[in-house]
Amino acid sequence: MSLLFAYLEMDCDEPTELVLPTGGVVAFSGNGVGDGLESLTCETGAEKHVPRAVFVYLEPTVIDEVRTGAYRQLFHPEQLISGKEDAANNFARGHYTVGKEIVDLCLDRVRKLADNYTAEKAYHEQLSIPEITNSVFEPASMMAKGDPRHGKYMACCLMHRGDVVPKDVNASVATIKTKRTVQFVNR
Repeated sequence: MSLLFAYLEMDCDEPTELVLPTGGVVAFSGNGVGDGLESLTCETGAEKHVPRAVFVYLEPTVIDEVRTGAYRQLFHPEQLISGKEDAANNFARGHYTVGKEIVDLCLDRVRKLADNYTAEKAYHEQLSIPEITNSVFEPASMMAKGDPRHGKYMACCLMHRGDVVPKDVNASVATIKTKRTVQFVNR
């Protein structure tokens, strides 16, 4: 949770938009909401931006801090899932007893969020396999502050969903490897 709050409060060198604790967005320099914000949040019918995330914690006080904190209006209540008690740093207790009670609920919420996002993207964009693969390696697609053009990739995992031919994916990745802007570490 603290990582999310740090991101929301981050002071960028030249911010183009800012998500308010209420979910509203303030755009700077006459810019509209950018693709970076749209990849991390989804807009509700009330023009509110909510993070595309499900927050799960077994101890209720951690999620209650979010529910009552400064960013409480930013989150949809269905995205905040808490257990009834902490697992006390015991993996077996968290996995087999306390955590097992909320696993199905968590999977359902993640599935719902993913389906909504996939449907949104599918409605707006009909991209080919090479276009999707190229967009993955665009600096604007990275969820990192660093610029990937100034380093090398150690690994990459692309998971395609739907009617995808492996031959097309392999050809797209082979094409990416030939570009000078995308470099991988040698084996």
